[in-house]
Amino acid sequence: MDSLPIVAERMKAPDGLVVTGAVDYLSVWYYTPTEFQPRVMYLADPVAELEATGGDTVDRGYLALARWTLVPIVPLDSFIQSHRRFWLFALGNDDRWIEPRLRSWRASFTPGGSDPSGRLFDVQLPER
Repeated sequence: MDSLPIVAERMKAPDGLVVTGAVDYLSVWYYTPTEFQPRVMYLADPVAELEATGGDTVDRGYLALARWTLVPIVPLDSFIQSHRRFWLFALGNDDRWIEPRLRSWRASFTPGGSDPSGRLFDVQLPER
């Protein structure tokens, strides 16, 4: 976690942290200390991934993995029903689908810091 100082600090908060990064998310989760692993989540949306990248393999695979393991993969639609505000760490320059999808729903992104590994945002969706 030394190479991810923002993630290392933010994952300690009780509300958790959403991390992007497609397949790179899994290594971030794996190297997270065990007690914080449930707080480091990935939001999956195969339709949005397919629209943005031409493939949906990563998100479909993650949703399958979540059925059999404790890796916190959460469908995006389910997550935003109960989380209108949350922290998002965009690993690297990954904005392949989640940021554009959230922006299409008029989410605001307030910068919360950055480091060489990525950018942290306080994301707030408008009330429904």
